[in-house]
Amino acid sequence: MHVIGRPRPSFRLILYLMIFGVSLRLSILTNLAPVPLDAVFWPGTYDAWLAIGLTTPPLALLAWWLIHRSSGVWRYRGLWFRLASDTGALTVVFSYHLATVLSNPVTEVRLFSRYMVGACLIYLIGLIVVDLAALIRTERIARRG
Repeated sequence: MHVIGRPRPSFRLILYLMIFGVSLRLSILTNLAPVPLDAVFWPGTYDAWLAIGLTTPPLALLAWWLIHRSSGVWRYRGLWFRLASDTGALTVVFSYHLATVLSNPVTEVRLFSRYMVGACLIYLIGLIVVDLAALIRTERIARRG
C-alpha cells in the first residue's frame, strides 16, 4: 500500500472531465447566458471555445492510450497529441479567465473562483512544460539511435 505518492485519479483526468462536462452542458443548454467570449474577443469565439472544450478531452484520452498502450512512432505521436490537448485545455481555461475578468468587475464573490482558475492555469502550464521536456528527451534519444 502506497501512503505517499501521486493521488489517484490524477488531477489531469478530473480537470479534463470537468472541461468536457461544462462544454457539453453549455453546448446543449441554450437558455443560459453564454460566457462573454464574443464580446471580449471577436464574433464566433464562443463556438470555437466550445469546440475546443469538447475535442480536447477525447484527444487527451487518445494521447494517453497511445503513450501507454503502443510503441515506436505511435507513442511519439501520443506525446504530440498530449501536448496539443494540454495546450487546448490551457486555451479554454485562459480564454474563460480573460473573458470573465475583462467583462466582470472584481467582487468578493468572484475573487475565490478567479484564484482557483489561476491555480488551474499554473497546473496546465506545468503540464505543457513537462510535455515539451518529454518531446525533447524523445528527440534526443531518436537522434542518437
